[in-house]
Amino acid sequence: MRDVTLAIETSNPSGVAPGATARPGVALLRGGTPLAVEAIATANAQHDDLMSAIDRACAAAGVTPRDVARIAVSIGPGGFTNVRIAVTCARMIAEVTGATLIGVPTALVVAAGTQHSGTAAIALASKGDTAHVTMVEQGRIVGEARIMDAAALTSQPVACVIADSFLPAAMRDVARSNDWPVVAPTFDPLACARASVGLEAVDPARLSPIYPREPEAVTKWRAMHAAKK
Repeated sequence: MRDVTLAIETSNPSGVAPGATARPGVALLRGGTPLAVEAIATANAQHDDLMSAIDRACAAAGVTPRDVARIAVSIGPGGFTNVRIAVTCARMIAEVTGATLIGVPTALVVAAGTQHSGTAAIALASKGDTAHVTMVEQGRIVGEARIMDAAALTSQPVACVIADSFLPAAMRDVARSNDWPVVAPTFDPLACARASVGLEAVDPARLSPIYPREPEAVTKWRAMHAAKK
């Protein structure tokens, strides 16, 4: 019987707080009940452990590809390569097995896995003085997620900020001055499965990662070729 959900959350391995129990990885669930959770190895940035982690989880749970009915994957923002590999892997498995595919914005994964109250400003993909901010209230995205700086953040209806250690200092200062708690995010494949409930399935060929900025390699390529003109 095909009734297993495969959840993948590997978007932000560098954003995991020290001492966090949930790690980037995969989970298998049946009817909301976890069957296996497997972390990915992150010590070597050049080594992709995702497919191996899925294989380990399936072996531990006694699950075969024919058992997987649903795939939920965290689609970013996050590390460019991590998100791209996760989405590509999820698309491939969905195409081969015929499982339905759900792309879950990473902000919803974080909201489902991190304790907070009220409307949370979830800041991911920080760079320079800005971060990609998604407002989430009761498990739903409010408004449009976008790149913000400290000034833009002050105009949001914020109860708390969920952000990793890379949050720009100016944005952290704004949170402090407004008495908004800054909470470390949790990136958890089980939370990815929970956050996927109620989201629509997508055609695997149409699922794309959420990239808040142009990849740095592309930016450098443009600059290099512009200089040659």
